[in-house]
Order: sequence, then structure tokens, then C-alpha cells
Amino acid sequence: MAIDDMACPNCGASVDFAGSTRAICSFCKSQLYLTDDGVEASSVRHDLLENQPATRGVDVPVVTIDQQRNSLAASSSRRTTFPKLGCLGCLPTLLFIGMCAGFIMLSSQVMFRALGPLDQALQIINSDPAVVQAFGKPITPGPFVTGKISGGDTSSLARFSVPIYGPKRTGHLQVSGSWRKGIWDLSVYVVYEEDGEEQTIQITQKVK
Repeated sequence: MAIDDMACPNCGASVDFAGSTRAICSFCKSQLYLTDDGVEASSVRHDLLENQPATRGVDVPVVTIDQQRNSLAASSSRRTTFPKLGCLGCLPTLLFIGMCAGFIMLSSQVMFRALGPLDQALQIINSDPAVVQAFGKPITPGPFVTGKISGGDTSSLARFSVPIYGPKRTGHLQVSGSWRKGIWDLSVYVVYEEDGEEQTIQITQKVK
């Protein structure tokens, strides 16, 4: 087989190998190889055998899609862990809010017992026959008292509400009154439900 004058398999142009087994077509610029079967154009198989980078036939989109799938799977895995960390991060805040609520309940109970007529109102309802018949005895207050107290050394005004609990039922105690010269003039309202209807027991009394 003469190697001086061979034809390019891509365009048919004459190629001069000049005593070598590799040449470039001067017309179509194809990379050509001289083999036992004749002249062959550049191919992926031949490039790999010659330790050259593949020049065509590589399915690049397949590689890109696989990389995107791996990236999406990794980001999805990271997202599933964030809510758990977020719940743990909120735990100190929830504990702080609970402590504040407990402190407010305790301080309101202490304030109305020390400065207001809460104890006096409880004594009134625990000794009233109608209230004792409806609730049983003893009747105790809930932890959270809502209301206000205003005044000074000679006189005060109070208005507050507190849940109450007895052996028979629960209800609400509403108290309003004024304090002057060491005596509370109180209006006490006991509100509860019986047979689906709201019942109110009103008591007006002066206590020290």
C-alpha cells in the first residue's frame, strides 16, 4: 500500500502522509490515520486508543442532568433537617414566654391578696349559703387574676375577676369596691352555668 497518495474518506481529497501514519486533510481539515484497512478519519475509539481527548460523540447533556439530580437530592436532604433545627431554636423562646406568664400570674395573685380585697371576697362567698350550695366547699381561686387597683393611703378602688373552683362546679368571681378608713365596701358577683343557662349571685357587703 502506497502511503504517498491517499484519499480522505470524508471529502475524497488527496492526502499526503509523507511517510507518517497520521495526517490532516488540507481541504476539510479532518484528522486522518493510516491503518491496515486504509485511511480512517478521526473517531472516538481511535482517539481513546491513541490517548487523545475524544473530539466528537460525547453525550454532554447526560452528564449535566446527572449532576443536577445529585445537586437537587443533596439540597432536598439539607432542607429536611432545617425544620428540626428551627424547632430546637424556638425552645428557649418558648421557655422564656412560659416563665414570663408564670411570673405575671404569681405577681397578680400576690398583689390582689396583699393590696386588694381578694381574700375578703373569698371569705364572703365561702360563707354565703347560696354560693356554697351551688359550688360546694371550699371554693378556691385560679392562679390568674385580671383587673386593677388604684388609690393611696386614705382610699382605694379595686375591680378584678378571677376563676373559682368548687367541688361541684367552676365559675367566675367578679369583684368591685372601694376602701376607706380600713373598710372595704364590696360588690361581689359569682357567675356560673347551670342547665345551660348563666346564673349570677350578687352579694354586697362591708368587710375589714
